[in-house]
Amino acid sequence: MNPILGVFFHWLGGLASGSFYVPYKGVKRWSWETYWLVGGFFSWLIAPWFFAILNTTDVLTVLKETPGHVWFYTYLFGLLWGFGGLTFGLTMRYLGMSLGMAVALGYCTVFGMLIPPIYKGEFTSKLIDPVHGRWVLAGLGVCLVGIIITAIAGHTKEAEMSEEDKLETVKEFNFKKGILVATFSGIMSACFAYGLSAGDFIRETTLKVDMVNSAAKEGKIVQRANQPADDEVKAMFASESPLKDMLAEKDQNLAGVTKAIEDPYVIQRKIGELNDAKVAAGDATLSKLQADLPKAQTKAESLASAVAGDTSPLGVRVAAYAKRLAVISADAKKLKIVQEMSTLAEKETALAVSESGADLIAIHAKHSLWTGLPVLIIVLLGGFTTNFIWCLLLNLRNKTGYQYFSSKPGEQSPHYHAEAAGGEGAPAGKGAKFDGRHDKTPVPLLGNYIFSALAGITWYFQFFFYSMGETQMGQYKFSSWTLHMASIIIFSSIWGLALHEWKGSSPKARRLLFLGLAVLVMSTLVIGYGNYLGR
Repeated sequence: MNPILGVFFHWLGGLASGSFYVPYKGVKRWSWETYWLVGGFFSWLIAPWFFAILNTTDVLTVLKETPGHVWFYTYLFGLLWGFGGLTFGLTMRYLGMSLGMAVALGYCTVFGMLIPPIYKGEFTSKLIDPVHGRWVLAGLGVCLVGIIITAIAGHTKEAEMSEEDKLETVKEFNFKKGILVATFSGIMSACFAYGLSAGDFIRETTLKVDMVNSAAKEGKIVQRANQPADDEVKAMFASESPLKDMLAEKDQNLAGVTKAIEDPYVIQRKIGELNDAKVAAGDATLSKLQADLPKAQTKAESLASAVAGDTSPLGVRVAAYAKRLAVISADAKKLKIVQEMSTLAEKETALAVSESGADLIAIHAKHSLWTGLPVLIIVLLGGFTTNFIWCLLLNLRNKTGYQYFSSKPGEQSPHYHAEAAGGEGAPAGKGAKFDGRHDKTPVPLLGNYIFSALAGITWYFQFFFYSMGETQMGQYKFSSWTLHMASIIIFSSIWGLALHEWKGSSPKARRLLFLGLAVLVMSTLVIGYGNYLGR
């Protein structure tokens, strides 16, 4: 876990997202739906499989072992996210760029970050009670302020346009309809974050499979642990269980038990880090950790004693886990690796790798960054489904299906008078009005495929880096969504400046834009700091 590195990865993802449309400018005389679908084959189908196979050891086994309900919800949220992307263009059409972006991205940012912890019942315990959680929540607030400021900058720029340009830009302005569409688009777009959360099982299984396979390459045979069934966990906290009196209600779950067992070692590690940094003896953080250590040790010992008396299969596993953890407690790096894993099964598998004599530290460093890639295969398959159907419908309506196969201009195509109808990359009010009908030179078919493929792969890289950044955010990985949104706005605005989209705007509009971008950068740092405190 390294929140600073995680923020950097999210910046790279934002750069990819803000840049992906640039290669599409090299596409000649193709309609929007044609080049969007060609790019989509690369971004939603080819790239996810290629990079998952390249960076993980057995993606097919992981997907085969994924339960049906995990497949269903991960795919479903990807499907719904596709609707959000398709209606994003309509938001711009009805509200204009500045207001449309602010409303849609505001909804997307808030819902994408807050719904996962609310659904899991972790909102208070993770974002309200701890200081580091409040820092993360404050970062969300700063991000929303940045979105509003950049929207005001865009509105100022639009206000300086001529009446003719204003009418062309938002010629279908409809506030009521626009707000409804922006709300729908923002909430549906946030479903991507829900899909990633629904795919936690895939992420955890990927790490276990990769660790076991890498140990096997070192000649070590390691058995993968499976997560206990829900009924086993419920039985552990039956009414007569002594654990109910030892743990707060919010911690009466398997994660709460393992955390209580690990807490003394975690505190000792943090004290060691502060001592290594030569922190003064009276430092407030150091003093608090030293005061907390005896209490944590007493609680862990009592818990381990209570679990040792539980003869159920899960009780035996937890008791064994406490003993195995004590064995590696002197190795701070191994201890940190195990402690930062999400589930008991992951922790047990990591301990088994270490006990086999394989190099757990090297194996974890090699594979931990890539665990989210197989999840993207399913989420993006859902998004592909929505976009594929929509683009084919536009191909049929606009009679542009010939463009995939022919380098000849479409002399009979009525698409000359049509506009691109919505979609994440659809031009707002500047649709694909020219497909080459009056230009007899051949359409550069190969070039169009190359530029579309480049755009599609660049688009995919936003979530490639997102999945890497998420692995570094620890218990606050859901905050990755706000980091992603902020980074997208930052880099897309920078591209707007580089491509002279702000040429002729007033100094006031530019100052507002720079202020908004600075606030957005600050929001990523605030969230990163909150994650750092929560390590």
